[in-house]
Amino acid sequence: MARTKKRKNNTAAHPTPSVATTSRLAGITANLTDPKKTKRYLSIGKIVVPLIAPLAIEGIARARGVLDQRRAAELGVPVERVGAYRGPTGRTLARIDAVSAAVEELRSSRTGDAAVKTFSQTCHDQLHNLAIATHAAAPMPASRRRATLDAIGRELDQLQSQLMHHLVAH
Repeated sequence: MARTKKRKNNTAAHPTPSVATTSRLAGITANLTDPKKTKRYLSIGKIVVPLIAPLAIEGIARARGVLDQRRAAELGVPVERVGAYRGPTGRTLARIDAVSAAVEELRSSRTGDAAVKTFSQTCHDQLHNLAIATHAAAPMPASRRRATLDAIGRELDQLQSQLMHHLVAH
């Protein structure tokens, strides 16, 4: 046997609009749909929009430039490369590229050192694998992506520590 509850007539949950509100809305609607006023607003718009549009576009471009400069400083890359490091994995990819560049610089500065050569080759392979893992993390759900990027970050911390050891060793 199914039980049914009686619903209370709760008028507080659905208040009816007052007469003042209804008349105010009617006045606004009548004002906006008045043909003479509409024609006047369109005429003003034809004059004002061409004057304001270039200023708005310039303002947006400047704001975008400032945001790109801030992001470039945050990532430690040139402004021209900011677009390559967008999305949720961009920060990690920028870090991988920075470590890779530092390893290449170490390799080129110490060409005769066998330990540096071995380290740089091992590090290059690890960085390549970390870059692949970072690209694979991009389409993951947010929680898994965060965990993956945290693990990649720990690996990068270890590589940077080893790199600092090789840089300071000589």
